[in-house]
Amino acid sequence: MLKQVLSRAAWPAAIIPTAGFAYQYQNDEGTRRSLKFWGNIFPVFAHYRFYQLLSRDLGIISMEEADQKYLELHEQYTDKVRDITFEMRGFYLKQAQLMSTQDDFVPAAYMKWVKKTQDDVPSEFEGDGARVYTAKVVKEELGLDFDEVFSNWDDKPIGVASIGEVHFATLRSTGEKVAVKILVPNIEQKFRADIHTLKSFCQLAMPQHVTAFEEIERQFTTEFDYSREASNLALIRNAMFPKWEDVIRIPRPHEALCSKHLLVMEYLDGVKLVDGIRAKLGKVAKLAGKTVEELEAEQLAAMREGLFQFKSINDSKQERERLEWQLFVRDCMDATNVRRFVYNNTAGWLFGTVPYERTEAPVDLGRVIEILAEVHGNQIFEHGVFNGDPHPGNILLCSDGKLGLIDYGQVKTMTEEQRVNFAQLILAHARYDVDEVVRLHFDVIGTKTRYRKEDIGYKMSAFYNDRDTPDVTHGLSIASFIDYLEAQDPMVKLPEDYIFASRVSIMLRGMGKAFGLQLRMAPLWETEAATLLKKRNIPVSYSPSFLKHQQQPPQATKEQYLTNVTESLREVERDLQQMSVHVHKK
Repeated sequence: MLKQVLSRAAWPAAIIPTAGFAYQYQNDEGTRRSLKFWGNIFPVFAHYRFYQLLSRDLGIISMEEADQKYLELHEQYTDKVRDITFEMRGFYLKQAQLMSTQDDFVPAAYMKWVKKTQDDVPSEFEGDGARVYTAKVVKEELGLDFDEVFSNWDDKPIGVASIGEVHFATLRSTGEKVAVKILVPNIEQKFRADIHTLKSFCQLAMPQHVTAFEEIERQFTTEFDYSREASNLALIRNAMFPKWEDVIRIPRPHEALCSKHLLVMEYLDGVKLVDGIRAKLGKVAKLAGKTVEELEAEQLAAMREGLFQFKSINDSKQERERLEWQLFVRDCMDATNVRRFVYNNTAGWLFGTVPYERTEAPVDLGRVIEILAEVHGNQIFEHGVFNGDPHPGNILLCSDGKLGLIDYGQVKTMTEEQRVNFAQLILAHARYDVDEVVRLHFDVIGTKTRYRKEDIGYKMSAFYNDRDTPDVTHGLSIASFIDYLEAQDPMVKLPEDYIFASRVSIMLRGMGKAFGLQLRMAPLWETEAATLLKKRNIPVSYSPSFLKHQQQPPQATKEQYLTNVTESLREVERDLQQMSVHVHKK
């Protein structure tokens, strides 16, 4: 009898949770998105993890064999991951945009489509859907009719991002051309669900990234209110002008027409930086008998094979000066220009001269990166308010030659104390003061790791804040290098207040790499960092070991450190071989 009662009681106990889950799946998009992620992406991760287990953890197969298996998995899964990313959009699309900023963030098979997320994302709306939605927002949030505000509207977006899209329009009141940014419906709920899912995934697979996700989650809460973004836009614009107005443009917001789901701002006439660079490069490539695509393919192949020679900003400037002179000489010798020269100096005196054909030099990439580094350094150190998302899709090459800086959804602030600490760290990196970097990294900035290994701490700080040159990364890809750091000294706590400043450093360096430039952010930010300390009457902090050797030329410290690159490569090879024995025991 008791058995029958228990048996009957078990049915409701089993059915109720099942029915509850079915109801939640049917009515909660976050649950559906989470299940789609786990159902599609976790098996992919498990397949990769299987070969990592066999090689790194158990030593059953060699690392070379594992690398070959990884290449096969890249080709097997890239299309699947791409389709899921574009289908689900949300935070997954945002992460793909971040990964696109460095060519070695993800394998080449994935980078083929990840690059497109910067500015080639399909619209959420069809036909006049964006106009209809905007009219609804204007009425509900501004109390105005659409036709009262806009006299012209282009249904085709001029930009599509992870949470919104931008359309060209004209204000009826003034006839001014404006860019109208609209927040995609229900995107905030999608983002929050996605971040929760990825945090759970990281807790299982990559616990070292949980702290970063928590800070990103806090920061993204400000990105879903366009009225706040309008205020941030005005704040940074006022801070940057008039000092930088000769080289940059930042759109002026029409704050009276902005709301939670709508941002109306000045339209900047220009093209995406990458598109502008490719267009001008195409003319030079044609002279060499090649296409832009061929030049890019050659560069990427050389990068993957370790044969590409990155240039410094100064190298880039000198190379451009040589190219300008070569193009000038070529134009002078061009048959068409020779004929025009003869005409202009004979018949042209009577009938008027004709212009010469000139080959326009490519964009001065060194100067572009230098401006971006200086502007963002000024935002961080002098003003303590900066754009935490300076990826290439947010930078325009304007028709007047200036750089247009757009998209201020992720504006981050730093207190004066945090700025001073970060300035001390940047200055220590700039002079290769290894011991002071280690002290600041652990004791001041607040990084916590399991073993507090000083050599690993220095490399970690250098990677996130200054450089990713071989003396730091041992020539490893970014993903492999981060795995190496975690295996050597597992992360306990990241300094969340400094995450976005480090992110700016990483993204600007990634942009430089895409243009063939190897950057160090510390020298580029050194002046702004030193100016901050000087204005606050705060002395620069030095380590005792650095002061002991300060009579030596500064370059000696750098050279002494860099001579260890070859030995470091040997050390990391030995460390990677030993991981299979020690990493899980730790």
